[in-house]
Amino acid sequence: MSGQKDAFFLGATQLILGTLGASVFPTIVKVPSGAVGLQMKLLGASGSTVQILPNAVSGASIGGATAITSIGGYPLVTGEMYPIQGPASFYLAATGASATVALNFMFSSAGASGLLA
Repeated sequence: MSGQKDAFFLGATQLILGTLGASVFPTIVKVPSGAVGLQMKLLGASGSTVQILPNAVSGASIGGATAITSIGGYPLVTGEMYPIQGPASFYLAATGASATVALNFMFSSAGASGLLA
């Protein structure tokens, strides 16, 4: 399997995840065009559970779910950085309270050509 790990340009953002409920659905994270990977960190989640959800939630009716543990997934913890190789898209959800997640996107030189002035 081949891949590129060297980043030429970084771009970052923060997401505020609302509490999963009747009108708040999981948030999809779509990696921008030209990105070769990303790093993710849970910044603040006091009283909240945040998880990367399984792909099965795509198109599933889970509105109103208040326990993402029943959906399954990978729980995030503060103090840990999660590197993701490749331009992967995924779902995030929070329960209990809103949570903040930081995302650091890594771009190749070709992918960053339109970003640099």
